[in-house]
Amino acid sequence: MKKMIAKLLVFSMFCSILPMNPVAAEHPKETKKPTPVVQKKKKELIEKRTEISKTYQNPDGTLTTEISPSPLHYKDPSSKQ
Repeated sequence: MKKMIAKLLVFSMFCSILPMNPVAAEHPKETKKPTPVVQKKKKELIEKRTEISKTYQNPDGTLTTEISPSPLHYKDPSSKQ
């Protein structure tokens, strides 16, 4: 009886070290490295400015608007422009 239990334990331990999913155990011969993405800087869209916001175009084409509780852009009365 003890030999049978010992054999069962050895068999159980052996089975536990085997991979459960044989596909997961396969390793590809060549691994592809991810292509580095050249990140461009975001560009402010001046025509979208308001007194309290700035809008940027992101490298992926989306827009981001930053809103401030206080004025960011205003016309200076002493300016000649």
